[in-house]
Amino acid sequence: MPNLSPKIASLRHSPILPLIVLLLTLSSVFIFSNERGHFYRYGPHGSISANRMAVIANTSLENRFLGYYHERLVSADGSTHYSLQNRFPLGGFILTKLATLPFGGSLSAQIYAAQIAMLLFYAAAALMAYLALTRLAGRPWIALAAVLLAFSSYYLLYFSDMVCTESSPSLFGVMLAFHGMVVFTQERRFPQLLLKSCAALLLGWHVYALLLPFIIFGISADLIAALRSPAAAPSPLSRARHLPSVLFHSRYLLLGAATLAFGIALLTFNFANEYRALDGETAFTELPSFQSMLRRGAGYISEEQEADLIPPLSETWPLSRIIEQQFYRIGIMSAPFALDGYATDLDIQSRQRWVI
Repeated sequence: MPNLSPKIASLRHSPILPLIVLLLTLSSVFIFSNERGHFYRYGPHGSISANRMAVIANTSLENRFLGYYHERLVSADGSTHYSLQNRFPLGGFILTKLATLPFGGSLSAQIYAAQIAMLLFYAAAALMAYLALTRLAGRPWIALAAVLLAFSSYYLLYFSDMVCTESSPSLFGVMLAFHGMVVFTQERRFPQLLLKSCAALLLGWHVYALLLPFIIFGISADLIAALRSPAAAPSPLSRARHLPSVLFHSRYLLLGAATLAFGIALLTFNFANEYRALDGETAFTELPSFQSMLRRGAGYISEEQEADLIPPLSETWPLSRIIEQQFYRIGIMSAPFALDGYATDLDIQSRQRWVI
């Protein structure tokens, strides 16, 4: 037995072992995902999955990658009419479409393939989070514990196989960009950060929530360093005059400009595609996707409250209710999966109230 202790000690300090534990743990998500070929969970899980499966089915060269999800109607005169509201990047839809292509003859098999694709995005997101945290903390076991704790939360597991590009694919994109940020901060490797950020934008808009503070704090750090560096100029006034040049050459500013331009290009493609499908007869502000964005910007309300959109914001959405609901969401999103039943009851109760 004493001869085993050095081996055990080496395993404890092995950087490979926590990675193996993570991969084995993530494999359980696939093993226990046994509801095959149908949308089985209550609430928005089934309806949103069905909605996005329609978008995936219509994301094809034949349909000019419109990705419409309501319907395509052919009138008596032979003209085609679309109900279009897809304002999301097409990257996640195209990748999921590729996963379903081998099962064109079976709807249930397509649904299952799409769910497995979502779980792959979920597992890849956890892996990217682990790799980034390992770099930051320098301790793989601590990184493993943090990732397993975060990715076992009720909401992450609820959305893990939801066929929805705003769930697991977008989460993977955020974690991919986060890993790129960590590598850039440590090694100043800018091309990989730019590539990962653009890849993340192909999967969803959520990565902007991570990019914005990273860019702002990065630019601020560059400017502060320039003001404090006597090597740049001998006097504070001279260093202040040097700030525009520092800002112009900042990698963070370049990252912001490039990702903003790339995001605008993605959204422009969607709008232009939709405008073309509607025969160019619809004003830009009247495009279904643009109107959908406006409704989303106003927040989610029930049908009973839809008539109250006209009153001022302070009357329609009291500040106390907004704060209450945001604290609720933070708490419920952090709850571990072991509290699934409790979280379900809270979720049902909350949906009977205002959800911001």
